[in-house]
Amino acid sequence: MNTDCEILIKENLIKKKIYPGTIVDGVVLNINEEYVIIDVGLKSEGWVPVQQFLDKNNNIEIKVGCKVKVIVEELDDGTGLTKISREKARKIQTWLKLEDVYIKEETIKGVVTHKVKGGFTVDIKTIKAFLPGSLISNKLSYETDNLEGCELDFRIIKIDKIRNNIVLSRKAVLDFKT
Repeated sequence: MNTDCEILIKENLIKKKIYPGTIVDGVVLNINEEYVIIDVGLKSEGWVPVQQFLDKNNNIEIKVGCKVKVIVEELDDGTGLTKISREKARKIQTWLKLEDVYIKEETIKGVVTHKVKGGFTVDIKTIKAFLPGSLISNKLSYETDNLEGCELDFRIIKIDKIRNNIVLSRKAVLDFKT
């Protein structure tokens, strides 16, 4: 049997169109050593591990009152809390941006992280991509020892979200400039 309160909550969710998988704006209510507590406009707040808000130097990059985008994973996790994630929201937004860059044939910046068999791994806003050795340069012999840690422009030549696969080309950027 539904109470008046439960009916109001369900009506509110329908109006806001919030369901698992929705990316919403939240407001940071509190930050402690372990969690960032965020209000997303539901019956309870969401608690996100503070690690999802650390920058490269392990400093918290937000403060109380900031608006942040999060994804709603569960409306009620069984303990009365709303399960949300900033990390997953960022990845979804990054994939959408990468797909847009691919369709528009634009360039995107990435950091070459390490050498792997046949090429390099490149980090594009936390998404890993592959740069084949044959697509590093338009020169026949190109020194690749100093590439790790470099931020460079790339073109996306293949993207497959289902397989979590992105293939980049530095050569396409260099060919376009000449």
